[in-house]
Formats: sequence, C-alpha cells, structure tokens
Amino acid sequence: MARKKNQLKLPKHVRRHRGKFRAVVTINGKRTPGTVRATPEEAEADAAEMLGDAACDPDDIWTIARGLDEVYADLRVAGARPATTTYYQNHARIVFHAFDKTAHLKTLTAADLRAYIERRLEQGVQLSTIWGKELQVLDRICNLAVRRGALKRSPFADVRRPKLRAVRRDPMPPALLATFLTRMRTWPKARTGERDADILAIALMTGLRRAELARLRPCDVDLENGRLLVDGKNNNRELPIEGELAGALKRMLLRVGDSGLLIGSERLIEKVFARWKTRLGDHRIVPRSMRHGFGTTTAASDLPLLELQALMGHANPRQTSRYYHSQHERSRSAVRSIGDQLAARSPAAPSESESPPDSSAAASR
Repeated sequence: MARKKNQLKLPKHVRRHRGKFRAVVTINGKRTPGTVRATPEEAEADAAEMLGDAACDPDDIWTIARGLDEVYADLRVAGARPATTTYYQNHARIVFHAFDKTAHLKTLTAADLRAYIERRLEQGVQLSTIWGKELQVLDRICNLAVRRGALKRSPFADVRRPKLRAVRRDPMPPALLATFLTRMRTWPKARTGERDADILAIALMTGLRRAELARLRPCDVDLENGRLLVDGKNNNRELPIEGELAGALKRMLLRVGDSGLLIGSERLIEKVFARWKTRLGDHRIVPRSMRHGFGTTTAASDLPLLELQALMGHANPRQTSRYYHSQHERSRSAVRSIGDQLAARSPAAPSESESPPDSSAAASR
C-alpha cells in the first residue's frame, strides 16, 4: 500500500508501460495506444492530439498497421510484383519490434526515429541497411499518409538522411571461376560440391539476380529451343541457352525436389555463396559479382548496349552503360600508346631550363 501511495499520479489517458509512459485513448469504442514516452507530459500531449482526432471519421485515423495495409493496397494498384510486397513484409517485422504497430501514426516523432537508428547501430547493423531497407517501410507509410491527408508532416522530414554510397562489387572473371569450380567439384567431404558448382556457373553465365535465380522453375527451361524464361525484377525476358549453360541446367533439372524450384529458395542460394566464399577465400563469390562479371564480359565482346540491357533486365540504359568501363580503358590505352610512339620517334624536346637561341644575336653575326 505504501508503494502505491508514493507512485506519481498520472494524467488522464496516460498509462505506465515497461517503466515508461504511453497514451491510451478510446476512439470509437476501440482502445488505441500511443508511442511509448519517457515522461508523462509527453504521453499526455500525445493523448490530447489523439483526442483531437476522435471526432473525425474513423477511416481518417491511421495507425502504423493501417498505414502498412494502405501501402500494400497501393502496391497492388501500381501492379507491383508479389516479391515487392514480400520485401516490405520482411522488413516490417523488424521495425515492429521497436514500434507498436497499433500506435497512432501522429505520435511518431523524429526523436523516435533517431533513437531507433542509434539502437540499431549499437547492435552492429550497417547504416545502409537501416535507411535503405528497414526505415524504408515507415518512410513509405508516412509519405502515403501525407498524400492522403491523414498526416500533416512526415517525421522523416526532420531527420537528417546520410549520403549512402552503393557498395561496388568487383566482377568475377570467368577464368578464375573455372578454377574455383574445379576445386569445388573435388572438395573433400563436400556432398553438395557438384550442385553448388552448377549454381555458381548458372549465376555467372546468366547474370541473374539472386531473387531471379530463386524464381526459376523447371518449366522455364526450354532446352529444345535453347531459351531460358526469366521472371525478372522489371520485366520478363528470355536468355539464350548455349554451351556449358545447357549442361548445368540439365544437371539441375535432375535434382529438382519437392519445392518445384529449379535451384532453390533465396535462403539456400545465400548459404551456398556464403559457404564457398569462406572456403575459397574470395570476396567475389557473391551473386552481385557474378552478375557484374556477366555484364563486363559480355560488354567486352562488343555487344550493343541495348541488347545487353535486354539480357540484364535493366529498366534504364544508363545502368547498362556501367559495364562498358573496360572499353573506355582500352580506348585510353590506345591513345596513350600513340602518344608513346610519337614521343619515341621524334627528337627530344628542349627542357624548360634551356632557353631558345637569341634571334637578334644571330642576325647581328
């Protein structure tokens, strides 16, 4: 009893929650909690703002969960692929560990976002993952709420966004991968060495993204007509099946299991690349380096840019133009060699310390 008397008397609509405070307001017969706050005054301010919306239409009251449902509906209207919705669902699960999905969206502040970023950085998560994946879910919810008039200002507008640089992956040279495949097939006590070698070979010879590899099915392989049907990120496309690629695909068709997938899930592909990246000790054994190696090697064979764009499945040709950097280097070396030949055959030019002959003195003599 003594402890109850010494407790701080809380304002109306404010409740204790795990050592902190939060607003709990009944709106249209449903209890709606606010964001967890450090002081009762902050929770009381949240309750006042939530009560101000109580007289509004219930359809205009957005929680974080309601905002996520609206995002899913917006993606379906835009014709997004199911993989995009799955992407948001996976990262929403991570965010909901820190933010209550039943909380009123208007109680979300920039301070909450900064606290989340600091907490995730302390857990060892990279800043690019926090901003580029996890907070992207909340950012889209807030932007959609602003467009629909359910939120006056997004809390992300008051948070400074870092300038994130894309991680550049070195391309995997085909000759180097050939030596790796030989080692993989003869690796001692590696029961899946043959299968894993075929997966890496298919990744390099097709240039497919990791998710595109995971979506391949046996019906997508048309060996008779020599084509591979790809359910791509931006569009569906066809790739030619030639040479060693045909042999690797035939072997994979013999290994198809109950999942109905040609190669396996994204998780299986991640494990395969991570396993051999550790064993072989090369940082280029990742799906992105395989794709980059395919693009670089194909561009070096003088394939037109638009044809390479179709093979890579790029939405913009500017993305494809990055794979022609090797041709730019060859052009530079060609121009440099011409200059070196001219310098070798022409007489040595006078140095700056040597002054030209005096023409007036020559005329007087």
